[in-house]
Formats: sequence, structure tokens, C-alpha cells
Amino acid sequence: DMSLPIRTLFQLDASEERHARIQSVTGTRLQFEDRRRQDMDGVFMAAFEPAARLIAPQIRFQRGIGLPVVATSQAYPQTDSDQANKDMQAVMITRMPWLLDQDTTPFAERVRSGLSGADEDQRAGQLVALGLDSYQLLGRLSILNREPTVQFEGATGALRVDDEGRVRRHLLPTRVDDSGLRLIRLPALDGQPPYLP
Repeated sequence: DMSLPIRTLFQLDASEERHARIQSVTGTRLQFEDRRRQDMDGVFMAAFEPAARLIAPQIRFQRGIGLPVVATSQAYPQTDSDQANKDMQAVMITRMPWLLDQDTTPFAERVRSGLSGADEDQRAGQLVALGLDSYQLLGRLSILNREPTVQFEGATGALRVDDEGRVRRHLLPTRVDDSGLRLIRLPALDGQPPYLP
């Protein structure tokens, strides 16, 4: 039960206190509906899937409807679930293209089709995507090291190498709705897909 921390975060307790003060000063019984604080732009929910599925509905219940809720990819299950979609409705998360079936290269598409033919009941996971990108990254490493602004679209996201030689990955923004994860259409920059850092 996260209702108390959420009510404190939304300052609903302060709203109730104002109501009680006004009633005591005026001596009149007033109709009241608590309101959350208006200076919030959104909520970041740092939780893994089981907890996130409990917290998201509580945020909506505690006057958080319409307030953007952002979470990490660990807040959503690997495969779509109708109950998870209901619990996490409207939550925004980032996701790797492989898990969204958004293969960006012919190589990744060939690997996915080869895997589905080998075992139709099992969906290839994040480690396959990591292996694909590791293999593809080897051939591009010298170019990416020289040009930190160049990136390539892989199965795990858009990859680039920063000034310190670290591989940086950018993911796709999604929103949970009744039928699962849907890409959030952001304006493309310089012809690039709308990856987020």
C-alpha cells in the first residue's frame, strides 16, 4: 500500500488540512474534494514490475489521472500481459526495438525469423539482441570511436560511442495502453527515429 507516500507527495494531506481549517473558521460544513498540488510536471516511478503494477493504479486513484508517469523498462513484463496493460495504463517507459518487434536492420530481421522457425513457442529475449548488437558493433567500432555523433540503429537501441570510449544506448519511448506498448511518436531529428537517452 503506497497510498500514504503518494498522498504526501501529491500534498493531498495539506488539502485536507486546509478544508478542516476553513470549516473551523467559518463554522460551516463544506463539501470538499481534495486536490493534488499543481506544480508537478510528472512522476518518475522507480520500481520493478510487481511493485510498479501495484503503484501505478494507486497514483491514478490518488488524483494522479492525467499526470505523466514515467518508469524504467524493468517496470513492464518482457511479454505483453492483459492484466499488466490494465495495471500500467498510460505509464511511459523506454523499450529496446527488439522487444517491440521494431527490427531496424535486415540482419536482425533474418535472425528473428531464423529463431522463430527454430522454436515458435519461445520469444527471443534481450540477450539475443545484445549478441546481435555486439556482433554488429565490432565492425563499426573504429568509425564510432572517431565520430562520437554517429550512431547506428541496433536491436537494443541506437548505439554510439562517446568521447571516453563508452558505448551509449538510446531507447524508444512507449506508452502502455489496453493492447500493450505503443510507440510515442516524437518528431524525428535530422531524419533519425525518436530515440531517447
